Amino acid sequence: MKMRKKIYSSYDEINRDLEILNLERKLHYHKVVKSIEELKEDITLPNLAEGFLGISKHDQPSLGKVAVRTLVPIAVRTIFNFFKK
Repeated sequence: MKMRKKIYSSYDEINRDLEILNLERKLHYHKVVKSIEELKEDITLPNLAEGFLGISKHDQPSLGKVAVRTLVPIAVRTIFNFFKK
């Protein structure tokens, strides 16, 4: 796909297009930052365990789900610490 060369008739047109491009760049930057923040939240140990075990944050918490959210991170840390020694 070949882009056509745009012909400007004034500096105001150029400045307007540059302003639009600058705003689009800032918007894309903020979308990337937001996506990275959401990814960081999604890859925490409790969230990974919940996903692996099929537990949704929106489900009504049962005793088993609360236990999994609490005990899985502790168990994983304990196992990692055991192998570090």
